[in-house]
Amino acid sequence: MDAGGPADAALPDAAVAPWPDRPTGQCVRGADCATGLCNAAAPGGFCQGCGDCPGGYTCNFGTCNRDCDDDADCPYGLECNRGGSCVVIRCDADADCPGPYVCNQGLCNRPTCGDGCPAPLRCVADRCVEPE
Repeated sequence: MDAGGPADAALPDAAVAPWPDRPTGQCVRGADCATGLCNAAAPGGFCQGCGDCPGGYTCNFGTCNRDCDDDADCPYGLECNRGGSCVVIRCDADADCPGPYVCNQGLCNRPTCGDGCPAPLRCVADRCVEPE
């Protein structure tokens, strides 16, 4: 997606529809990454420090990004950019992000746990994270 809103519509009520069938993200905690550094705010999480990106990933600005041909190749909440990498969706407001993600400083992020997480997300290290 280039401009405008996300390609995915808001996530349907979890009681009615399952989590979208998309690839899983990379991390929830630093221990999930070879470098020990995880950007847990990004949908799906991004391992930082590209010393050793796994196959199917490309190093972009110090982050291992999944290679893609279109948005369906990316974890839910990310989009495929023109360079063929899954990236965080840019936003101006929460409505620009696929639900349940929220807009924070111009990027769609996992929500913080606050008063709890919307189903089917679960709270891990103060972030609402995707089902496994």
